[in-house]
Amino acid sequence: MQVCTPYAKGTARLLAAELAWLAAIGRRAGAPDKSKALAALALKLDPACFGALFQLAQAAADEKKPDDALRLIGQATTLWPGYAAPHLLEGELQTQKGSRARAEQAYRAGIAAKLKPYGSEAGFNAECYYRIADLYAPLAQAALKAGSAAAVGYYKKFNAAILECLKLNPGHPKAAELLKKMGGSITPR
Repeated sequence: MQVCTPYAKGTARLLAAELAWLAAIGRRAGAPDKSKALAALALKLDPACFGALFQLAQAAADEKKPDDALRLIGQATTLWPGYAAPHLLEGELQTQKGSRARAEQAYRAGIAAKLKPYGSEAGFNAECYYRIADLYAPLAQAALKAGSAAAVGYYKKFNAAILECLKLNPGHPKAAELLKKMGGSITPR
């Protein structure tokens, strides 16, 4: 699916995409300053370059600047609403900021998005469900320890998310561990 933007056409869009790709390689290679410079150059050529926006958001997250990262993610999701990847990063950042509701909303937006990264829709969705379960696990345990009736609701949300995760990816390494920690069991079929 190709999305046309009013910002850049032809060669400028192509060069921006290539620069964003090089920025991603630079980031993975441990050259964050070069990566950011390449992504910034890509945005000069095409202000709607998804790859550049995403690389800069990841760089801001790495630099512990969650507000900058969230602003860039907001731009990316506004311009490219069908892309799932920014929602995963947004969920991580919202979790770090202590906003469980916004984190869950971001993960669910990632599940609902049409264009999944990393080649596997089921794998990406399983990861989002795992992260939702991981949001509810400590809440459920704390509520249970406190004798609060809220524990029931938290456990229901935890169970629904962890079971979706395991249904989509039965071999998810962290999901099985989290379920066991929460008192569940996984029996071989």
